[in-house]
Amino acid sequence: MILNGGDVHVWRVPLDLPPCPVADLASLLSPEESARAERFVVDQARRRFIGSHGATRSILSRYLDQRPEEIRFASGGRGKPHLVTAAGAPAICFSLSHSGEVALCAVTEGREIGVDVERIRPVSDWREIADRYFSAGENQALRSLAGDQAGEAFFHGWTRKEAYSKALGEGVSQRWMQFTVSLQPGAAAELVHASPEAPVEGPFTLCSLAPGVGYAAAVAVQGTGWRLSCWQWPC
Repeated sequence: MILNGGDVHVWRVPLDLPPCPVADLASLLSPEESARAERFVVDQARRRFIGSHGATRSILSRYLDQRPEEIRFASGGRGKPHLVTAAGAPAICFSLSHSGEVALCAVTEGREIGVDVERIRPVSDWREIADRYFSAGENQALRSLAGDQAGEAFFHGWTRKEAYSKALGEGVSQRWMQFTVSLQPGAAAELVHASPEAPVEGPFTLCSLAPGVGYAAAVAVQGTGWRLSCWQWPC
């Protein structure tokens, strides 16, 4: 796989896999990843973890021309994982997210990137969560919507905020209140007001994704004018 200039690739990975593919993917994991997998008490959660992380290694190997099990990761100053590559290797950047039976792996070159997917489901305290983490403008938009619409808009807003936060190398925090994304039904994904903590190498742009019925997802990428291609793993 080759990335040309502004290419952004997003891979959709099904996670409810038969035992044989799960075993094959487990053989690709690092000792640390294998230890994390073993800590899952629920078998389904363990298999989904193995599927998402093993598939990510398989996907990245296509761009790096490297065996999946040989790929090494390190964490940045804020905990964001990045690839450890040799001098002269492509500057591949990636982001991984999984929810329910779907994982998304976003890949680009030379740009910070973040992706998030969430299964849309009943969350009894979503209004309290929005009050804690969403900006005043986002909460105002949610209050203008009817119940079902507001619940779905919450997930679209959450994935857009999470994708942007991942691209910045951050996690969920109350700094989320300092930036605003679009979340109304039918509205294009947009970063309305950027975070004051954003690096000077911005701007960042957002795009909605459609990984399947009952899911919300978004990708955030540094810069503008990039081209999105969506892929299914395995091909």
